[in-house]
Amino acid sequence: MIPPSWTGLVRLWCDDVGATAIEYALIALGIAMAVIGSVRLLGTALLDGISELPGYL
Repeated sequence: MIPPSWTGLVRLWCDDVGATAIEYALIALGIAMAVIGSVRLLGTALLDGISELPGYL
């Protein structure tokens, strides 16, 4: 038997209402991190290529 003072905590622990929103937020965070990482890598490579361009002209 759960003590009456713990009933609210148990109900909150078993509640799944916000679980889907949190899962979607974590997926969006992972995608954003991948996009930011790839843009930073491509940006650095592009900047290196542009800085070497005057040597070829």
